[in-house]
Amino acid sequence: MARALGDVLHHFDPRLGVAPGGPPEMLAATRSLAVAAVPLAPGDLLRAGAVWNLAVEMARLGAPGLVLAPAGDFVAGLDDGPGPLGTRLERLAGEDLGRAARERAAACAAATPGLALACLPEAGFERNFASHLEWALLLSAPDAPGLAEAERRALRVLAVRPDARVGITIHGARSLGEARDAFERLARAVEHQHPCGLASYGLLVDDLALYRAIVERRPVGLARPQSPAARALADVARLLLADAREEPR
Repeated sequence: MARALGDVLHHFDPRLGVAPGGPPEMLAATRSLAVAAVPLAPGDLLRAGAVWNLAVEMARLGAPGLVLAPAGDFVAGLDDGPGPLGTRLERLAGEDLGRAARERAAACAAATPGLALACLPEAGFERNFASHLEWALLLSAPDAPGLAEAERRALRVLAVRPDARVGITIHGARSLGEARDAFERLARAVEHQHPCGLASYGLLVDDLALYRAIVERRPVGLARPQSPAARALADVARLLLADAREEPR
C-alpha cells in the first residue's frame, strides 16, 4: 500500500501541529490484533520513547496500547505491566521473536483488537520478521545517514518478505517541507530497487519531548497535550490504526 507523506500532510498545520479540532475520536474496532514491528537498538531511548508514546495515543483511540519487546532490559526506561490509559509492555520469550509476537497478538485478538507495536532487535530483525510478521514500521531521521539506514532496512525487509508492508515515520524534521522531501527521497530510492511502495505514517516532532517522556515516565500526550509533539503523535497513531483496520493480507 503505497502512500506518500504529502497524502497525509492535511493532518498537520504549518507549525508541525495537528489540524484544529476536538479530542481524538474513537476508531472502530479492528477485526484482529495486527502487529507492526519496529527495529530497535539496545538502549535506543528515542525510538523506545516514540513507540511508548504511540501506544498511549492508540489507547486514547480505544486500541489496546500493547508494546511487545524481548525479555530482559532490551527496551530501556519502560516498565513492565500496566501503564497509562491501560497500555502495557509485555516481554517476549524465546529466540523466534516474530513468532512470539504473532502468537501473543493472536491470544489478545478476541478481547482487544487493534494494533500491537513489537520492538525487535536491529540485529537479526529480518530473520525475526520474515516468517510470521508482515508490517514493519521504520522511524527515520530526515538527514542523509538516517535515510540511508532506513533505505537499507526497508530493502532487507523486502528481500526476506516481498509482500511486506513497510511504513515510514519521519522524526526530527524542522519543517513539513523537510519531512516531505526526506520521505520522497527515501521512497524513490527504495522503489528504484523494489516496486513495493512505502507507506507514510506522518512525522514526529520535538525529539527532546520523547526523551523527556521516558525520563519523566509520563507520556507527552498526558504531560503536554497541547504541544506540537503530542498532536503529531496523535495523528501518527490515527494513521496506524486506520491501516490496522484493513483486512489482513
